[in-house]
Amino acid sequence: MVEELYGSKIYNELIDNGYKADLFVFEAGEKSKTRKTKEIIEDSMLEKSYRTYKSTCKSLY
Repeated sequence: MVEELYGSKIYNELIDNGYKADLFVFEAGEKSKTRKTKEIIEDSMLEKSYRTYKSTCKSLY
């Protein structure tokens, strides 16, 4: 839901303005807010070489 409302728009604006960006999407709802989901997102970020605070943007839910 958030991805549909905001994610793609923000992602495209970042790309259009010369930023390197990736969009990590997971299922909406309280059920998906787990350590396992966090692990999957962190592993995906590490695979894409997001290794420093300056190269990431964290979203709190």
